[in-house]
Amino acid sequence: MAAKTQVYRWDFNVFDFAQSVKGKPLYNVTMALLQDQGLLDGWLLDRPVVEAYLTRVESMYKPNPYHNNTHAADVTQTAGVIMCALDARLRYGSSDGSASSSSSCCSSCCNVGGGTVGSKLANALACCTLPHAKAAATAAVAAAQAPPSAAAGNPAQPPQPLAASGGSPGGGLAKLERFAIILASAVHDLGHPGVNNAFLVRSRDKHALTYNDRSVNENMHASLAFTLAAEEPGLNLFARFSPAEYEQVRKLVLDMVLSTDMDVHFKLLKAFEDELASAPDVATWASLEQRSLLFQMLVHLADLANPSRPWHLALTWAEWVVTEFLQQVRRPGRGGHGMRGVRGQGRREASCGLAVSDMCNEAKVCMPAAQLFFIERFMLPTLEAFRPAAPAFYRLALPWLGDTRAKWEAFKAGGVKLPRTGYPALPPGGEAQLCAVLEGSSGCTCSASHAQGQVQEQQQQVLARIGQQQ
Repeated sequence: MAAKTQVYRWDFNVFDFAQSVKGKPLYNVTMALLQDQGLLDGWLLDRPVVEAYLTRVESMYKPNPYHNNTHAADVTQTAGVIMCALDARLRYGSSDGSASSSSSCCSSCCNVGGGTVGSKLANALACCTLPHAKAAATAAVAAAQAPPSAAAGNPAQPPQPLAASGGSPGGGLAKLERFAIILASAVHDLGHPGVNNAFLVRSRDKHALTYNDRSVNENMHASLAFTLAAEEPGLNLFARFSPAEYEQVRKLVLDMVLSTDMDVHFKLLKAFEDELASAPDVATWASLEQRSLLFQMLVHLADLANPSRPWHLALTWAEWVVTEFLQQVRRPGRGGHGMRGVRGQGRREASCGLAVSDMCNEAKVCMPAAQLFFIERFMLPTLEAFRPAAPAFYRLALPWLGDTRAKWEAFKAGGVKLPRTGYPALPPGGEAQLCAVLEGSSGCTCSASHAQGQVQEQQQQVLARIGQQQ
């Protein structure tokens, strides 16, 4: 399977991948993860049923600019990367990530044999090209390949087989838990209408009436996922599950999908931080509620993680989300869906006679400022909070997040509001600042003309892509 060689890489380009698999990125990414996790054959799942279910799920993602099947595939792949880091931490890692072991939940990564945590992290970090990212990669791989520290209370252990059930200290993630994480990620935006909960409530949408104005989209996503399995012939993923297994998976999936509602972000972070304060070692979290809290944070983090991808990916996602908020677009869908006639939320608000939200108002939105706010208010605190649970992922994502933040700061300083409006001349001193950003270093000795050349090259690339969207 094509996705299997890429499914744990942090430079995974889901846009190119979607084209290579003819518009079915979610199906292929999810199948690759299920296969690699040992969940398709010899476990509880029936492969033909899974294939039929995922095909149906992918078809139910709407051709929105952002909340589409490509986004779902990206979040699912991200969750797979974080899941490997969490599994390594639960099995063998210390709270600061200074120790790891020779086994993880990933059985393959980038065609590297051996199945060790070191090889998985080495390949996940192989995409790091910035100087500061390379340093983080080197440290992370060294830590992953180091023997467990006796001083940290982690005596050396032989590689362990995949756990049949989780919840015991040192047991890693159970297969049932891994399945729940992958499934929740794949369906977390199922049927998304391309507008947020506030719009649905204000417009008195039928889903808002059904779900009493609470986590409207997220309740709808979860309900659709389980309704498909329960009511459509040939799609019952859970036919071989015992009542207790089904009950556990349903609870975990519901909790994870509902946790992606941004309205519960601060409540979720506080609950997680409070639990960490009372039990600092997540490897001791054995109750179903504690495990659920871990996985809610994992999927929520995966859903926020776009800015911590390499810049060309982070920029593309920023363009897509702004497009969904603002614009009526006519463009071919990278995920295999056409986008003709899709209307941005701001225009839909206006057409309904509603006040246009600030984030959907083209006259008020500044994309660099909005992205910086998102990073500083949501993404970075979530990444920092989850660091004790997945330190290897923290080391992987943080340098790229810093790089993305620096670029947005430079564009904001240069007066950029929306990419399609073009990039005006930078303010005095801005050339050197942006050159340093583009060079990925803390300083730059090259000339201002060279800096401006790099700026213009990047502008042309972005504007060419934006021009194709109009």
